[in-house]
Amino acid sequence: MDHTDPAAPTRPGAGRQTRRRLLGAGAVAPLLGTPTVLLVAGCAAPAVTTPGSRPLPEPRLRVGDRWVYREINRFNGSEVTRVQESVTAVAPVVVVRTEVLPSEFSAGRVQRAAGPSEGRFTDRWQVLRELIYDFALDFDEPMPLLPDRLLVGQQRSDRTHYRVRGISGRYGWRQRLRSLSMATVETPAGRFDTLQVERLIDFEPTDPFRSAASRHDVLYYAPEINRWIAREWRGQYRHDTTLDDPGGGFLQEDWIRRELVDYAPAA
Repeated sequence: MDHTDPAAPTRPGAGRQTRRRLLGAGAVAPLLGTPTVLLVAGCAAPAVTTPGSRPLPEPRLRVGDRWVYREINRFNGSEVTRVQESVTAVAPVVVVRTEVLPSEFSAGRVQRAAGPSEGRFTDRWQVLRELIYDFALDFDEPMPLLPDRLLVGQQRSDRTHYRVRGISGRYGWRQRLRSLSMATVETPAGRFDTLQVERLIDFEPTDPFRSAASRHDVLYYAPEINRWIAREWRGQYRHDTTLDDPGGGFLQEDWIRRELVDYAPAA
């Protein structure tokens, strides 16, 4: 794994009850001077560059921690499903079980291949098995979702290979990560102080007819819940059938955002 700094890289009710419980349990003090970002379906959150004076608290994960997110199709702004993610183990790796909840929201749901329902991470949210994309990805080396220090302006670059179950071979993965800003973000679960983190990803597709694949993945990490309260990604690639397209020939992957609806810490 290459680890260098890059030279230059871009039902509200239940939620309110959870928020009150968080505040009553000694939540992290608000970040002074941070702007508020309201996440509205179909509108991207603006990037801000307010510097932080000290690192945010590190994640503290326990078996039984649970998060519920709504998944939004950003192409049309519609909610398409709700996902519950629960910690089922913390050693030797963190295991997070993903469950799609029964919901009236199903039209336009992202089609994901059948496969593992458990993501795998280090205790600092370095991902070993990623489930958020169209296929479950198993990485040879853990890929960071957070910077080394939870501060604005941190950067790192990593390189590894990934595998997909049922497909032979190893495929290249390179990402550049940087922490962009601190922001107060409003979600259906309440308002949270967050660190905005961006990953710029180039990867080798498993489809031999695809090339020049990339993804833009942004998350808002909130120490109050030990995880991100929102995460949004989109991607593009070229296909053999579009190589002669004078417009550039890029096709779009899904464009998805997840927003926190509810959080329940381990009892």
